[in-house]
Amino acid sequence: MQDDALEEAAFEDVGAICVRRHKLEAWVTKPFLERTLPGCLLRLSLGERTNSSGVLAPCYMLAQARHCYSFMSGIQFQGVICNVWLS
Repeated sequence: MQDDALEEAAFEDVGAICVRRHKLEAWVTKPFLERTLPGCLLRLSLGERTNSSGVLAPCYMLAQARHCYSFMSGIQFQGVICNVWLS
């Protein structure tokens, strides 16, 4: 294992490899999606949680896209039928 693999990433570095929803919406039907998305980070909504102040706030989790799979059946994503699934 490399020593630099254990270093904590800066917020700016994480943001540089994070794919936001608007970009994912634009890419969902593009042929390059399956080779571009693996390795990128996605911000997933977990809903809302009550924070320490007692206020309901959005809760998110960062996840790394490892693989893109094409399936025969699709799901509707922002008005477009999409047959790409992520793991």
